[in-house]
Amino acid sequence: MIATPYDPANSNLRSSRAVATRTLVATKAAGSPIQRYATAATASLFLVTGISGLLMFFHVGGKMFTSLHEWLGLLFVAAAALHVVRNGRGMVKLMKTARGWVLFGLTGIAAAAFIMASSGSSASNPVMDLVRAVEKAPIATVAPVLGVTVEDLAVRLRGAGVDVTGADQTFAELAAGQGTSSLRLLAAAVRPAARP
Repeated sequence: MIATPYDPANSNLRSSRAVATRTLVATKAAGSPIQRYATAATASLFLVTGISGLLMFFHVGGKMFTSLHEWLGLLFVAAAALHVVRNGRGMVKLMKTARGWVLFGLTGIAAAAFIMASSGSSASNPVMDLVRAVEKAPIATVAPVLGVTVEDLAVRLRGAGVDVTGADQTFAELAAGQGTSSLRLLAAAVRPAARP
């Protein structure tokens, strides 16, 4: 291979040197654990909380993703705080730009709108109102709504480990007698356990 003489005007050599210099400076600057891990931790936790948030939005996975999202979301906040500490100068520069003001302002306005819409509503959740009404109703009243006989509903509840003695018992009474939640019994009533 024939070596080419160094040409200061050669842009490839200049850009290679610039990359090498930036890499060396970045390696020396990344000395503390905050500097080494803040951005990587923020990115990885963002990915997990972002995906779990989307799954929760589309009601996939239920409580499993809710717990994951909540706990790793706390870690994400901590990692993001470290990321801000590490990149403080950049954040200050961003806040001095019109773009930064607009982005942070729009985010704040959107958050305030959601909070006001949630707190300003005096109406309760209609689904939870319906669940509370079903909890207080005798199983003889609930059975036809589910499209089953009272006997079939009692069998479903017994399959969930509940001692049903009469058709006038309510889900709330049965749950209190068994030391369980009404929602668990309602779930058993709607989705009976599979038979082996």
